[in-house]
Amino acid sequence: MFFTKPFRDSGLAINSFDFKGLKRGVRIFGTLNNPSDRDEKWTIELAIPWNEMAEKAILKGPPKDKDSWKINFLRVQWDRDIKNGKYVKQKEPQKDTEKPANNWAWSQQGSLTMHQPETWGIIVFNKKQTRNKYQPW
Repeated sequence: MFFTKPFRDSGLAINSFDFKGLKRGVRIFGTLNNPSDRDEKWTIELAIPWNEMAEKAILKGPPKDKDSWKINFLRVQWDRDIKNGKYVKQKEPQKDTEKPANNWAWSQQGSLTMHQPETWGIIVFNKKQTRNKYQPW
C-alpha cells in the first residue's frame, strides 16, 4: 500500500501499488505454519528499486549519503489457538466475534494508526556499509 500523503491531509491509499523489481528475502528460524512446534524467529530483507520510488518521491534523485527518511513497517498479528492441528483465530470471551488484531510497528506509534508520519522511524542512508550495534539517539 502506498499513501500519497497522510489521511488527515486528504491523502489517498493506493492499494494496487507494487514495487516492480523489488527484491526480498525471508529467513525462517523454525518451521512455517506448523503448530506442533515452537519457532525461534524470522527476518526479512528488502531492496526497493529507486526508479519505482522516484515517481512518488519529493526528491527527484536517489538519497545521498547521510540523507534521512521517515518510514514505518507494520505487522498484523492475531491471537490464535490450535484446534485439530490447525491455527484458528481466538474469539472474544462469551462472544462469537474474533479478537481484534495486534498491530506491531517498527517504531512506536502512540495510537492505533500507522498514518502519522511524525511518529515513523528514521532511516539514515550511508554509502559505507556498516554492521554497528544499535545506538540510541
